[in-house]
Amino acid sequence: MILDRLEYLAQYSALHPGIEKAAAFLAATDPYALTGDRIEIDGTSVYAFVQDNRLTRTEEVYEVHAKYADIQLVLEGHERFGWSADKEIAEIDPGRDIGFGPAQTHQSFVLSKGEFVLFMPGEAHAPCLTAGAVGDPCRKLVIKIRMC
Repeated sequence: MILDRLEYLAQYSALHPGIEKAAAFLAATDPYALTGDRIEIDGTSVYAFVQDNRLTRTEEVYEVHAKYADIQLVLEGHERFGWSADKEIAEIDPGRDIGFGPAQTHQSFVLSKGEFVLFMPGEAHAPCLTAGAVGDPCRKLVIKIRMC
């Protein structure tokens, strides 16, 4: 897991070509103006979508992916996340590349506008948690990067 600000995303480009493509896309785009259910960056290898949420979760619901990394960039509001070092928390649906299961929270953190988290495949994470009052709005960009 990596936590940082958007202006520093490019320094992680050497980790994987997909991260480099995501960083280049964000450098050439105003992410705060993006809309849409699916934003093509590099076919099924790197793509994004915008989520406009009213955050109501107060307890962690963990998910894990096998093939894709997630960059989750907060565009407006605040969002709390949980991260767990637990591995193999759930069987992953290969068609959707996601599995849900219980995990012990090892870190909990809040992201604000312009901050991102990068979760690698196999890292259990709990997104969409309220960071303030239940029902507070949060807008974020999720970039999916196929790592294997």
